[in-house]
Amino acid sequence: TYVDALYNILEEKYPDDVTRYHSRVKPERRKKQLLFDFLQGKRKIMIATSAFSMGIDVADIELVVHFNAPISMTDYIQQIGRAGRDERKAHCVLFYDQNGDDDTISNSFIKKAKKQSAKAAKIIKAKLNQVHDFIHSDSCMVCDILEYQGQHETKTCKRCTVCAQKRRNSK
Repeated sequence: TYVDALYNILEEKYPDDVTRYHSRVKPERRKKQLLFDFLQGKRKIMIATSAFSMGIDVADIELVVHFNAPISMTDYIQQIGRAGRDERKAHCVLFYDQNGDDDTISNSFIKKAKKQSAKAAKIIKAKLNQVHDFIHSDSCMVCDILEYQGQHETKTCKRCTVCAQKRRNSK
């Protein structure tokens, strides 16, 4: 898995600081121990699938990195919401493969869903399109997230990638 590959790379550079969490970690007590080590601060870096973010409330997470596009805006908002809970500065980074890897993953989800239900496949495709539109938007990312949640904001954050890039280009 991507989680294991990234874990192996980071474990080499940051021995004893990295842990991982995904559905294939077995036995279950080992997975619980890995999670406990992170929650107790024994490990500072967690490499995980999206399953990790649900219900996790760690105050001092400073960085959330996505190595693939999330499956929906709701998932993305949930996951980036893990960072900065202690009200200190936090960063969220989203890597998106414009060469097709993310699209291949998305199409795989849609194809699997279509076997179960055409309606489910249509919903998944719409959610993935929202994420795609967000990634390729030239609007303030915070404004786009708020808009997705039904709030209309005209004042930009001045900190997200889009705002920072516009600021640099205007100089």
